[in-house]
Amino acid sequence: MSSICQHVAVVIVAPKKIELPWNGNQRYHLCRMTDYKNILVGGATKQGKTSLLKFELSALLKEGASYNRIIIVLDPKKSGEYDEFDGQVQIYKRLLEIESVLIALEGRIYSREQGESPVPRIYLFIDEYADLVPGEYMGETANTHLDITQHSVLTIAKKGPLHGITVFLATNRLKKGVLTEELLNCFPIRVCFRVALKVESDLLLHDCKNGAELLTNAGEMLIQDPWSSSTELIRLEDLKG
Repeated sequence: MSSICQHVAVVIVAPKKIELPWNGNQRYHLCRMTDYKNILVGGATKQGKTSLLKFELSALLKEGASYNRIIIVLDPKKSGEYDEFDGQVQIYKRLLEIESVLIALEGRIYSREQGESPVPRIYLFIDEYADLVPGEYMGETANTHLDITQHSVLTIAKKGPLHGITVFLATNRLKKGVLTEELLNCFPIRVCFRVALKVESDLLLHDCKNGAELLTNAGEMLIQDPWSSSTELIRLEDLKG
């Protein structure tokens, strides 16, 4: 696990630095600090996206009893990055399995809409989302399974928060064909690691003047400030030492 997971510690809001609040011996993780809202993470390859998701996953495992939550990881890129959590969370890599999981979660939402009793909160991690989008997964444009998964992810992201489902979605393909406006609107919390192009940062962070294309190091990220109503971006760095 990279150092960004172990030491995400300083929020920089120019010109001052603000420490993330502590919870016992650990800092609050982003999910808790944002009232368990959906979180979208973007950025170029090997800049820290998966490390951030693993940090959030680890923090969730440490809080509360397991019967109060279900954690699901969808890993269509079959990276093996989450294998260390096997036995503690549900991990799915094959497309048909992922499709079945997403359909089941849609069914849960429908049941809740019909007035069924609440069940444990569900945390859904998706890394890499673009591999579930037609035209992005191995160049496939006509794939019924991908059409289903893309629609299911949108439904879950849109309705899930009202019915006990929090979605963490990561992608390195920041383009409108992957992140549609409708999908983006489902993620109030957006984090962007370094990207190559300003247009990629603008898609995620709403045309900010100084975007993630200006970040210089892996592990640095920009985030829409979840602690205020302003539209100002804040910058998180790895605190070493």
